[in-house]
Amino acid sequence: NAFLGANKLKSIELEMSSDLSARSFYGLFGDSASTLESLSIGAMTFLEDGTSVSSPGSLALFKNLKTVNLPKVETVGKYSFAGLTSLTTINLSSAITVDSTAFSSTGNLKTVDIGMKAATTAKNVYDLLSPSEATLESLTVRNMEIVEDGTSLDKPGSLSLFKQLKTISLPEATTIGNYAFYGCSNLSSVSLPEATTIGSSAFSDCSSLSRVSLP
Repeated sequence: NAFLGANKLKSIELEMSSDLSARSFYGLFGDSASTLESLSIGAMTFLEDGTSVSSPGSLALFKNLKTVNLPKVETVGKYSFAGLTSLTTINLSSAITVDSTAFSSTGNLKTVDIGMKAATTAKNVYDLLSPSEATLESLTVRNMEIVEDGTSLDKPGSLSLFKQLKTISLPEATTIGNYAFYGCSNLSSVSLPEATTIGSSAFSDCSSLSRVSLP
């Protein structure tokens, strides 16, 4: 191991190979499990499963990680980042398959850029990121095509439950449902470059909204 005994690394930026696993990465850099704060791996394409919150994926063993950049990862397994309460920023812009437990017991995410499937719903996104309901400020979901309706002022769309959300980008969304962002009082910037249908009260009571990008 070329990095054996390197136990004070704070930042790692690598390309590596596309078949690099999180387990293998931990084998290389595990001596810095308590110090690593920033991680960028350019070529990695998958994150294998952990088994539970108490036995998460290997990257979650770097307990002080704040920023993760994995732009080519396509599959994110169970409990991949579970328990990483220090994690605030993550880029998984190519991730299509993301297990619903991937961010269990995180709770402090502020910036998320994620791919997801075209059929992903706002509820799917909320369920995935709900541990950070009170902290999420910036959200990009690259492939989602429809933001489904909320049902009323009292039950708005799922994304509106992220009450600290300030910016949202949905580059492939064509339909924004009724009450989709109702009551997002901190929302200031929305990018919907492909939206052709916007429902009733979709942005009602978004009192901070100052910039909307539409076709």
